[in-house]
Amino acid sequence: MKPTDASSHPFKRAFTLIELLVVIAIIAILAGMLLPALAQAKGKALGTKCLSNSKQLQLASTLYTGDQDDRIVLNDGALTIGSATWAAGWMQPGGTHSGNCPTCHTNELYFMNGLIGKYAENKDIFRCPSDKVPFPGNTDPYIRSVTLNIFMNRTALALNSTGYRVYQRLGEMSKPTDLFTFIHESPQSIEDCIYRLDLGTKGSGVGVPDWRASYDVFENAPAALHSGSTSISFVDGHVEQHKWNLLGTWNGVKVVTNNTADIDWLKSRASE
Repeated sequence: MKPTDASSHPFKRAFTLIELLVVIAIIAILAGMLLPALAQAKGKALGTKCLSNSKQLQLASTLYTGDQDDRIVLNDGALTIGSATWAAGWMQPGGTHSGNCPTCHTNELYFMNGLIGKYAENKDIFRCPSDKVPFPGNTDPYIRSVTLNIFMNRTALALNSTGYRVYQRLGEMSKPTDLFTFIHESPQSIEDCIYRLDLGTKGSGVGVPDWRASYDVFENAPAALHSGSTSISFVDGHVEQHKWNLLGTWNGVKVVTNNTADIDWLKSRASE
């Protein structure tokens, strides 16, 4: 028998522990670099989706207006599915009407059976895709995150604003590019379908906006779920993702806090 030649079977060297640890460390470093980038990319994608939702919702409202002789969709709070408003329902737990509307936060029929539901077609456009906040006491998130500027065809204007126009038709506006319509509201404050603002008495401000004297606050808080921004649509159909100046937190999510710059920006785009 031919003796075995050890040289014909070279020894296969394995990784040492040090080398293995180095490889693991490199992988960890790369993951640490990639994961934030992936999270940022996902955030941007959600922001783009939110803008698209706002665009589609504004288009649905515009289509309704075109079929209704230039009349803006009614913007009244209601608790019954199929009410004559763009969205019924009461989203805030423990509020005045929450006991009468126990499924408002999960049932899309409150807005899909509203005045613009048939134009919207997709229930998802009524909600910010980044809004994952569960309705208190439930595991489900709020099914609707948008509200409509109170000066857009609100029939019972219960707010502190005198001399400012409440629009019923598109033709009543001189600057539709500067007037906002739908806004994503913070889960901290969303209630019915109306985004409330108090503007004070028109012309009362001397060198400053009229609301500075008594109403320099957010009556309803805007959302800030896209790196401190939120999607807002305007009468002319364009949408913006507006970046807010001063943020706080509520239940672990970013919210806009009262500050002059943000309040002035939004209230100056509410009415003429």
